Amino acid sequence: MWHWKRIRSKILQSQILLVVALLLLVLFSSMLIVALEHAKNKEFHTFADGLWWSIVTMTTTGYGDKVPVTIIGKVIAGILIFSGTFATVLISGFIASFLIEKHSSARMGLLEYKHLRDHLVICGWKEKDMEDILLHILHLNPQLIPPKIVLVSSINHKEVQAVLKHPELKGIQFVGGESYAEATLKRANIAQASKVLVLSDKDTSSNQMDIDSKNVMTVLAIRAISKDVYIIAELNDPKYKQHLEHAACDEIIFLRDLSQKILAKISSTHGISNILFNLIDSETDAQLTTEKIPEDFISHPYQKLQEWYEKNNSKNILIGLLENSGSPATIKQTAIREAQKTADLTQLIENLLSVRDLVMNHPLFIPDSHYVIKKNSLAIIIRKRKPKNTKTI
Repeated sequence: MWHWKRIRSKILQSQILLVVALLLLVLFSSMLIVALEHAKNKEFHTFADGLWWSIVTMTTTGYGDKVPVTIIGKVIAGILIFSGTFATVLISGFIASFLIEKHSSARMGLLEYKHLRDHLVICGWKEKDMEDILLHILHLNPQLIPPKIVLVSSINHKEVQAVLKHPELKGIQFVGGESYAEATLKRANIAQASKVLVLSDKDTSSNQMDIDSKNVMTVLAIRAISKDVYIIAELNDPKYKQHLEHAACDEIIFLRDLSQKILAKISSTHGISNILFNLIDSETDAQLTTEKIPEDFISHPYQKLQEWYEKNNSKNILIGLLENSGSPATIKQTAIREAQKTADLTQLIENLLSVRDLVMNHPLFIPDSHYVIKKNSLAIIIRKRKPKNTKTI
């Protein structure tokens, strides 16, 4: 990375020197041609005449409205024509070199994306499933466009580009390097991202302990840069959960545990696998999702929100609440301030203990109708998708 920066710096310095040299040559030629031709050529009276002629000659436009008659004047004209042609070749080379270098750097994951805002950063790589994962993410998030996704991985850039050749994935950005390295995360502009997905990077290690340790380090590195970005991380072993919780990871996905519980549930009932799959699949008619609750319903009974959905959102079915959703640091700070609003020492201790036991993103399905909706809650809904255009026979 330092090597490329040094090359770019030298190219920029060369370009600046070239432009300065050309400007000095034009100014000097303008003054000299007027001094030489003024007495013998009525076309050169003022400095403006000389400046116009120098610019036209150097750019080889050749209007022919002003032509030197002295030998030295013609020599100057030749020097300007040669300099203009040489400068054109050099500038074209610089531009081509810059574009090629930028394209090459982007493919190799060496660029910085300081301009990105509210983007999705994906740390890690799934060797066999990455293309499908990216396609599902785009299908389930119609508002998300490929340039708003940044992949961060130490995987060989050729493998990344092979996946990004898919027509729907063109434009996805790539940052090469270890996801737990601060410099790598800053190139992905992690501080301005809206969400980060930390994958179990199985291509780099077959040891699940190493994979989980790397994910913990990645989350810690992200939190050191940004306290507010929403982080979702995969884990294989639940024993690492406390480390991610201490790092204020917003969501933790236990791959092995999830698989075990789904298999156990399937064994005790019928069709659960199909139900779960259809609720999270990007192509089915109904989607399990969450959405913001209107402020008018916060601190009011759940029944009012339920009635509002039945009356105004016929395509959405309310099935519960997701409590304590958002930035863990902000939510806990707010909860502590609220807990301290009492003069009763016993009550204060109870309030602070409740803050300590606060569970982030806590799902509450079908609560009692009189249950009061808390701040930082989202509505859990089943949303009916818009029907696709179908052909009739």
